[in-house]
Amino acid sequence: MDDQIRQQEATNLNALIKDLNWAKFARDFKVPGGGSMIYQHTSGRRAIGLKAGLAYAKGLKCALEEISPRLAALAQTVRNSTEDIPLQTRTLTPQDHMLLELFDGLTPKQRAEEIRRLVEAKEHNDALREELAKLSA
Repeated sequence: MDDQIRQQEATNLNALIKDLNWAKFARDFKVPGGGSMIYQHTSGRRAIGLKAGLAYAKGLKCALEEISPRLAALAQTVRNSTEDIPLQTRTLTPQDHMLLELFDGLTPKQRAEEIRRLVEAKEHNDALREELAKLSA
């Protein structure tokens, strides 16, 4: 990789992340290598990899291209090369991520109980909606 590109990416990242607690950011957004790797990336000592770039973009709520046009192009190439592969995925909302984190801390028995309660609540809400639709028709 060109040294000039690495330094530009470091400058871009540093401008976006400079006022944050790097260790906490690394933990919260799972930056590979932790806070010390953030230092290496912001100082240009190490090139930013795709996984780290994606973690930065997610945590900083910015486009990957704002940090690294090189990585954004790489991600686009990956995206284009998998377009014809049918994937059973959906975009997770912040609430989805919050639920996953909550469920991660539960035992399997607690998870099953919470899922049962959520299914019951959904069935109840669906029944209410159906009843309201009949009444307003």
